[in-house]
Amino acid sequence: MSVSLPVSPTPPAPTSQAPRGALTLRGFMVSLHCPSEELLTVTIDCSELPPATYLQLVQQLQDILSEVDERYAMDEVRGRSLRARYRRVSIDQRLRHLKFSPFPSRALNKIKYVRAKAYDLLHDYCLVIQSVESLYYRDNVYVLPEDEAEVFVGLVERLDRELDEARRIVAEHDLSDIELLLSRYGLELPRRDFRVPPIRIDLLPVDLTYAIEEWGERSPRVRQLLVERQEELVRGAVEALKRRLEPVLRAMEGEMTIAKLEERLKEIKKLAEGLGLKALAETVIEPLIVATKDPSVLGGVKPTAFVRGRIASLFA
Repeated sequence: MSVSLPVSPTPPAPTSQAPRGALTLRGFMVSLHCPSEELLTVTIDCSELPPATYLQLVQQLQDILSEVDERYAMDEVRGRSLRARYRRVSIDQRLRHLKFSPFPSRALNKIKYVRAKAYDLLHDYCLVIQSVESLYYRDNVYVLPEDEAEVFVGLVERLDRELDEARRIVAEHDLSDIELLLSRYGLELPRRDFRVPPIRIDLLPVDLTYAIEEWGERSPRVRQLLVERQEELVRGAVEALKRRLEPVLRAMEGEMTIAKLEERLKEIKKLAEGLGLKALAETVIEPLIVATKDPSVLGGVKPTAFVRGRIASLFA
C-alpha cells in the first residue's frame, strides 16, 4: 500500500535537551554467548616436516576426515578443506601451521546453524541501541522488552537443546585414527577438553528511574550521571525504532512496497511500548497506523516529515 501526501516544510530537528519523563527506557540489556565451531578446531605446527611430507600428511588427513563425514552424513558429503597457514620467518625458513577439526562436519554444522539462529532471535526480539567500536570489532548493545524476556529465554534454551546432538557426537567420536596418523609424522593432537558449552544469556535491567530518584538526595553528581546515561539509552532506542520505521515510511510515500504495512507498524508499536516508550508509540506510531487507512490524520504532512517532527517534540 502506498500513501501519497503533499510535501511540506521539514519540521525542526530534535533539540539537545533532555527527553521528557515519558521516554524512560525499560527492559533488559542482553548479551548472548554462543559456542563456536572454533572450540573443536586444532592448530598443529608442522614446520619441521619437509614440504613433500607435509603435503602427504594433508592428503591423508583429508581422506580420514572425509571417511568420518561419510559415516555421519545425512546428506551428500562435500570434501573437506584443511587450512594450511604459512608465515615467513626468514629467507629460507617457513612455519607451517595446519588448522582443522578432527570431529565430523555434522557436529560443526549444527553449531554454526544454532549460533546463526540464536543471533536471528537476538535481532528479532531486541533493539540495537548502541554500537561500541574498537580497533578490531564492533559490539552491539541490545535491549530486550520486559514482556518478551520469558519468551526470548525459552526460545534460546530450546535452541541450546539442539546442540545436544553435537555434544553427543563430540563425546562419542573416536579420535584414534587421526592420532595414529599424526604420530607417524611425529605429531600429536593438542591435549584439550573438547566440549560444546551451553549458550549463555546475560540479562541486565536498564530501568534507571528508581536509581535516579534514590540518588537525587544522596549525590547530585551521581544522579546527573545516571540521568545522562538514561537519556543516552533513550535516544539510542528512539533512533533504532526510527530506523525500523524508515522502510515503512518509504512504502507509505510510494517509494517501495511492503506487505502487511499496518501489521508491521503494529509490531513496531508493540516493541516501543514494551521498552517503556509509550509516548513514542502513542504520538508517533499510532497516527501512522491510522494513516494507512486515512492519510488525512497526518495533517497533509509526508509520513517521514511527520515522524521527524513528532520525535523532535518528544525531546523538546
